[in-house]
Amino acid sequence: MLPLWFLGSFLADEGLDVSAFFDQLTGSDISLFAWADVLVCGLVVIALALRDRAWAVIAATLAVGPSLGLPLLLLRRERLSRT
Repeated sequence: MLPLWFLGSFLADEGLDVSAFFDQLTGSDISLFAWADVLVCGLVVIALALRDRAWAVIAATLAVGPSLGLPLLLLRRERLSRT
């Protein structure tokens, strides 16, 4: 839930200013690098979840991101391997 801390901090400072949100989101090459990494990770998690038909994992990845989707996918696979 660490990413939500930063979102909350932004909302406390800027409110619901969509323009400022996207300006800060894409403000530098390093931020674009980080977002590209998150996007690739998210796509991989979704691809693996599709293979496993893990719809809740896909929903979690789309709603929150790979920081929630990947642990859920790994937990699901661990539990299925024990049965």
